[in-house]
Amino acid sequence: MYSAIVKDFDIKNNYLRTIEEIKNSKLASEFANLAIKKIKEVKTPKKLLECVLKNTVTKNLKIMSYLKSMRLVNIML
Repeated sequence: MYSAIVKDFDIKNNYLRTIEEIKNSKLASEFANLAIKKIKEVKTPKKLLECVLKNTVTKNLKIMSYLKSMRLVNIML
């Protein structure tokens, strides 16, 4: 499943569908890390990052570190 998500991943067009597919799965943290990587690459607006993280069930330390570096506040994971 993870390889299929990575292959089909398009953060700008399919992020809501992809989030719904794995929202409660064991792949949530991997997806969040992939989303952060893609967002950094394409310089996606912070609002999209907030949406991805609010809808991803995870408490990954890499995400917390990234949020601190981006100075994003008021995001509840």
